[in-house]
Amino acid sequence: QQRVKKVPIDEKLAKELGEDDLEKLKIKIKEKMELEFKQLSNLKMRRQASEELTKKYKFDIPSKMIAQELDFLKKQSNDKKDKEINDIATRRVKLGIIISSIAEKHKISIEDSDLTKAVTAEAGRYPGQEKEVVEFYKNNPSMLNNLRGVALEEKVMNYVVNSCKKIEKKCTMEQLFESNFLKQE
Repeated sequence: QQRVKKVPIDEKLAKELGEDDLEKLKIKIKEKMELEFKQLSNLKMRRQASEELTKKYKFDIPSKMIAQELDFLKKQSNDKKDKEINDIATRRVKLGIIISSIAEKHKISIEDSDLTKAVTAEAGRYPGQEKEVVEFYKNNPSMLNNLRGVALEEKVMNYVVNSCKKIEKKCTMEQLFESNFLKQE
């Protein structure tokens, strides 16, 4: 195990990180932290909205859809119990049906620009491999279709969140992380 030596936060560090001076580095770091905080806050609002939607609407969910989602989740989960996986599968299918219904009712659809944005965002998750990711989606229509579903969900949930009355609460990054909205599904 190697120890990391203390690195002085100074002009030299700023230049090594590609900035003109320490002040510009501090500004860039602050902007990045604010962006990440905003993204996490938006994720929390979306999670809260999706929780409200699944609680509000009661309907029978096709068992075949739940079974398919269960199969998918079981292949991905290592340490989750069957009941937990079943609950997640049921919630995801229910939310998918609700999202589809909202999209239909409010005529929300995915345009080519939305799909391009989704592919670009996905490619951005793999620095240095962006071209390969774009090519992957070009050559795999079924995977592109999955991304279309993700993009539709994103667009609908943005519509839902923007339609909600919001109460602004001040909190720190630590407080934001203390809530359980980041739990994996």
